[in-house]
Amino acid sequence: MVLAAAALFGTSVGAHIPPAAAASCAAPTASEVVASADVIVVGRLTHVEDPGASYSPHPVSWTVEVASVHQGQAPRLLHAETDDVTTVPEGDRYVVALQTRDGRLLVSPCALAAYGTTEADAVLAAAGPGHAPTDGAAATALPGYAPVELGSGWSPAAVGFALMGAALVLALLVAAGVGLRRARVEARARRLAMSRPAR
Repeated sequence: MVLAAAALFGTSVGAHIPPAAAASCAAPTASEVVASADVIVVGRLTHVEDPGASYSPHPVSWTVEVASVHQGQAPRLLHAETDDVTTVPEGDRYVVALQTRDGRLLVSPCALAAYGTTEADAVLAAAGPGHAPTDGAAATALPGYAPVELGSGWSPAAVGFALMGAALVLALLVAAGVGLRRARVEARARRLAMSRPAR
């Protein structure tokens, strides 16, 4: 089955993954995807959470509504981490290969294929029949059940520069305010001096 899937697959999974995701990929074959993945699902990407950062690539989280699981176990609503370079349209369905690390699920961007393509079909053929995602209490123990905590993604140096910039702007505003007040006082003094009768 794996050999047949690899033949169907053509050259690699990367042929039909989104260009942004494939930019730095050495795209694997279908058999390589299955061998390296802990979890393989078919699902709809419903949300991408990007907290922003002072560098790129930086972590973002995906929420995937799982329709079927072809390797491992996965909750019906799956949360996984990838990076901001792996950009794909929300609302579309994909065959998503994931790896488990420290209790989290990581998207393998080079093994991502749009559902219904020859490449996606090849991965599913190599992985075997799918089954339903896990529901209920059993799902809570699975990697990918809990939302991904990403933090702000801003480095201390970037925050420091931002604070310095804000302090400089504030200092300039204060200086401008003091200068304007002084100019008003001097103008008023001149008007008073001109209004006094000459002796």
